[in-house]
Parts: sequence; C-alpha cells; structure tokens
Amino acid sequence: MNLGAGDAAPRIVGILTLPDAEQGLRGALIDSRSGYAWFTAHSGYIVKIELGAPEQPPTRVGSLKLDQRYQYLEYTFGMDAENYGYYGAMSAEVILKVALGTKNELPRLTAALQLPESRNYVPSFCAGVVDSRDRTMCLGIGSIDSVLMRLALGAGDSPPRIMDEVRLYAK
Repeated sequence: MNLGAGDAAPRIVGILTLPDAEQGLRGALIDSRSGYAWFTAHSGYIVKIELGAPEQPPTRVGSLKLDQRYQYLEYTFGMDAENYGYYGAMSAEVILKVALGTKNELPRLTAALQLPESRNYVPSFCAGVVDSRDRTMCLGIGSIDSVLMRLALGAGDSPPRIMDEVRLYAK
C-alpha cells in the first residue's frame, strides 16, 4: 500500500496472500530501517515480511511455527534495539522472546518466561510495552486485582526476568 503524501489518498500497489495456516493476523512489529515486518497469527506463527520498495508489493520471507502450547499469540509487546521481539501467548500466560533475524534469516524462539500465579490473581495480560533504551518491559496483568510488572529483557538469547512488581487493587 502506498499511503500517499499530503492530500493524496492511499492506494494498493499489490497484494500478498499468506498460506492458510498463517491467516488470522493479530499483532505486528515493524523495523522501517531494515524494511521488514513481523506479524503474529492466532495459530502460533510469526510471519516475516519484506516490505519492499515504494511501488512494489511486500513479499513473505518465511515464518516460525511455535509449539502448540503457544498457539494463541494474542499480544505483541514490542522489539528492542538488539532485534528481539516480545510476545504474549494467551494459552500459556508466558512472555516469548524471539530473535527476529536479519535480512532473509527467519525468526527463532530463544526464551520463554512463564508468569507466576498468585493466590490473588491468575495471569491475564492487559497490556505491555518495551523500552528499548533501558532494555526493560512494563507489563500489566490481571483485571480486578492487577499487577504492574517490570521485566529486564536479558542480554542476547537469555530470557527476560521479573525485576519488580506493584499490586494494583480495585475499590
């Protein structure tokens, strides 16, 4: 899609059709410097797309199929400056760390952080955001009795870890 400039309307320059198993896209990360985007599919795929030149359609580079227990990729939290993406799987209440790869290199799962259950809440993501400068992530969990967690993202392929948390109570 050409988004247009000024008052010019957006227009389609081409269409990319994904395999049936990769349908149902949920979240996206984009790195405009490298020209790539990564989309999550509800079925547990992370699909890498090369965005292409301005008047060319995007092309599918390939995908990573995650283990069945991570199939519901409902949350995309962001990416850091080391080219790792962070995702949440609704089916497993886990934070996934994925090396997104450079150029035509496919993404690969590097680590998973299972969130602890508490007697006051069952983990249920609300929202999260990655701070690439500080290499941390803030994560909101729960609904009535909620927790705000701060995670250290970990160097290289090492997993994220919980640094601290604050309980938030509804009145």
